[in-house]
Amino acid sequence: MQTRTRLKLVSVGPDVSVESGSVSFHSKFSNAVNLILDGNNLVSIVTNKVGGGPNNIVLNAQDVSFINVVKWNESYFMINGEVLLRNTAKVYNPLLSLHDVRISDFLTGLNFFERLLIKNAPPLSAAFLLDDRRKNFFITPFEKNLRISIRNSVDRFLEGDLSAISKLKGLGFGLTPQGDDLIDGFVSALVVYEFITKVNTYLLRNKIYSAAETSNLISNTFLRYAVKGMFYQRVKELIEAVALNDKGKIINSTEKLLNIGETSGSDIGAGFVLMSRKLFEGGIKWL
Repeated sequence: MQTRTRLKLVSVGPDVSVESGSVSFHSKFSNAVNLILDGNNLVSIVTNKVGGGPNNIVLNAQDVSFINVVKWNESYFMINGEVLLRNTAKVYNPLLSLHDVRISDFLTGLNFFERLLIKNAPPLSAAFLLDDRRKNFFITPFEKNLRISIRNSVDRFLEGDLSAISKLKGLGFGLTPQGDDLIDGFVSALVVYEFITKVNTYLLRNKIYSAAETSNLISNTFLRYAVKGMFYQRVKELIEAVALNDKGKIINSTEKLLNIGETSGSDIGAGFVLMSRKLFEGGIKWL
């Protein structure tokens, strides 16, 4: 029988509390175990493949689905009885590391990322919003109706109708539905737009969050961090690569992004592209 490698902490997110408090399990997958802390806060124990995040505890494990007992304090994490000292891990930085980004570089990088996304996104992802030919992947009546609903809500939102967010949230497949992931991409683009242009978008981000909030704890958590400009590693790396127009890094980070969920990574990416284009064209009437 193969022996499991001794666990090691890789990184801990800045929003992982000092004390574990009351912990219950939300969901388990091979690359992530999601915990509910004190009834309403999400903390995720993840593999290196998932990487860092504001609320992630990253382990060197290939699979974390074996985890069934977790607690921690300011000094250590105890996972299935194994003690991991907190000071052996780095603290993940979820903030963007960008300086003096040129709009021309960002838009050129965005074009390149968009082409990769259209070519490589899963068939039923929201990438059809970027290339109408991809609508042919939606075959069943349910899929076609979903596509039309997403298209109508996104078009309304991008024309300035903030109420369309309430129609978009919760739409689609996945642990985090496609509509939620698109909204995450919209908000991420607003953060980057503010970073590059210095135009304050925080009020709008908060309005979107209020309209988008659902009973889905994972979606709400991802969006709340995006509103704060705090990004998970795979999204952060993609944004930074695009902003620098580094084609090699864009290719690498796009591949990682597309590994988020069934369609979540590509849906976040589609939302990011659509909103970025609208913003830099000056087409959002709220700003």
